[in-house]
Amino acid sequence: MSGPNPATVRRKSQSSLRERIARSRLPSAIRDAGTLGSGALLSQAILFLAAPLFLRLYEPADFGLYSFTYSTIALIATIVTWKTERLIVVVQAKATAIRLMVALLLIALGGTLVLFVLLLLTERLAGMLPIQSALDLRRLMWPAPVSMLVLVAMTATRLYSIRVAKFRDAAVAQAIRAVVFVAGIIGTAVIWQGMHGHGAIVMLSWQIAADACALAVQLRANRRVMRLMVLRPRVRQSLVILARHKKTVSALALSELIRSANQQLPLATVTLAFGAVPAGWYSLATAFVSAPGSVVALAVGDVVNQRLSRLHAGGRPIAHLVLRTVIGMAAVGLVPFAAISLLAPALLPVLLGHKWSDASRTVSIIAIASYLWFVTEPATNVPLIIGAKRYIILWHALRMANWISFGIAALAGLTTYTGWLWLTVAGSSLIYALESALGFFIARSADRRRGQPGVSGAVPVAVDASVR
Repeated sequence: MSGPNPATVRRKSQSSLRERIARSRLPSAIRDAGTLGSGALLSQAILFLAAPLFLRLYEPADFGLYSFTYSTIALIATIVTWKTERLIVVVQAKATAIRLMVALLLIALGGTLVLFVLLLLTERLAGMLPIQSALDLRRLMWPAPVSMLVLVAMTATRLYSIRVAKFRDAAVAQAIRAVVFVAGIIGTAVIWQGMHGHGAIVMLSWQIAADACALAVQLRANRRVMRLMVLRPRVRQSLVILARHKKTVSALALSELIRSANQQLPLATVTLAFGAVPAGWYSLATAFVSAPGSVVALAVGDVVNQRLSRLHAGGRPIAHLVLRTVIGMAAVGLVPFAAISLLAPALLPVLLGHKWSDASRTVSIIAIASYLWFVTEPATNVPLIIGAKRYIILWHALRMANWISFGIAALAGLTTYTGWLWLTVAGSSLIYALESALGFFIARSADRRRGQPGVSGAVPVAVDASVR
């Protein structure tokens, strides 16, 4: 009677070793979120460490006008593209994602040309806008067409990298973007001593350069796909595929237009109702408070959305992952946001100088709503993934009503800057709390409609390699 085959024994031993190594690794969701989050962490660390220097070199009004202009460019990009790039991550087939990216870049290119023509036609109207007295609007808006095109291309290629699990490249691009921006604005301020009145255009120019560098990293990481898109663009097929998703794109477009408007409305309200200096305080506060959120929430959100879309496409339950994500984010964010709210009044004047001391109260108040945004953000794509189109728009519409109603009160002189902050933060906090709760319930409802109980009996996503 012959003994066991040595080759068979060796293969079993190697297979067992691979299984032990795989079990010893971190869960894939945590590992990928850590990789993606490392880029956000490094970029925020660079901005945080450099902030005391460059904020001493630039006036609050410069920072406020730069933030106002760049957020306006982002809003224009949303109007032009309808935020179609969000579909790149959630569609099932990689070929479909590539065709959507081609269609998106074609639309962005056309929008760039239209925007340039509009700037030529409306040049004489620039003097009628309220911020003309602070800085020549034409000087700020002329880079808008190029900035919009670079921003759209950078975002699309980043989401495609996430779609194909190239998290390291996405992280590197994000870090390089921060390095270029910080080095550029500090170097320019040191070399150009007499740039008074030109701070906003300097910051905007280096933001465009930073976005372009991040885009270059993503193009190199996906060079084979980019070469395919250039050599075989298949424009008609790409537009046909985009048209097939027209219902989802329509709901997504309206949602993203409202969302982008919501990002612009508070800064516009502060700029027009209270002036450029409070706009600088508000811009600094939102950037300062969003540091822990953008590091963790956006990285976790990108990875969780990838897994949710794969699980749902495969007929698997998703409510358990939504619930785990919300609870985990609530626990992780509580201490950092509480520390920001309590320590900001003491630390900001020391770090940034006396001219920024009045921004500390803004930071403390905004931290409340930002904490709830941090908890909610990773699961905001649940309605998009399961096709619940009415919920894609609902929360953004409620937030818009919040900003518009209190914005009208501010513009009418019915409230002070601090009073406006407390009113808008209270409304935003309530909406975020409702959104996080309903996100879980609609995911569980979708699971039940498919005959699966959602929470009980769910397979833990951490050990499910198929969702990659």
